[in-house]
Amino acid sequence: HMQHHGLSKDRFVHIPNGIDIGAQKDELIETIAEKIPKNKFIIAYAGAIGIANSVISLIEAATILKNHSEIAFVIVGDGDQKLKIKEKVNLESLVNVHIFKPIEKTQIHSLLQKVDACFIGLQNQPLFKFGISPNKMFDYLYSGKPIIQAINAGNDLVKESGAGISVEPANPQKIADAILQLYHMSAVERNKMGENGRKFVEKHHSYEKLAATYERLFN
Repeated sequence: HMQHHGLSKDRFVHIPNGIDIGAQKDELIETIAEKIPKNKFIIAYAGAIGIANSVISLIEAATILKNHSEIAFVIVGDGDQKLKIKEKVNLESLVNVHIFKPIEKTQIHSLLQKVDACFIGLQNQPLFKFGISPNKMFDYLYSGKPIIQAINAGNDLVKESGAGISVEPANPQKIADAILQLYHMSAVERNKMGENGRKFVEKHHSYEKLAATYERLFN
């Protein structure tokens, strides 16, 4: 894209989004922590609930899996699609879906320690051919939990890091299949994925590492 606008390739440096690792310390709000289902395989989404985030596709996957009582979904966040999500949950009588209000970013890590896998999705948009770098991706990677990604983009951090499963966007059946694939894996296999993600984000996406790259541009 930048070359198309006249930039020489050797003048381009990509500094992606990242995470402040030292800030991930606060405990989860007790009222939420005590309501997260116990003895279930939990898929979590934490972040904005807007059209672009395609959370509805996760809810539709939950509908497909509604008879799998051992699997539950935790949605934490706010946005203009939250009411639509709640209406869908009520319409389908999805007792496997639990929706909570937003929490502080410093509590995200504590939240993710109470789940088994994380979901991230985006609508299928041409813009993403240039790559994506969403905040929640790095929270998920740092959590040490496997990730289900439903995004079509020019990059694939989940695949690159070996941290989970990538499927096509806005495809509830593919998302449901990926959830079942993770569920039927051994804990050792899932933990390996999570470990891959955490090592990857610590190596490439801590603010400290990104700041050092930025600093080198001026030295």
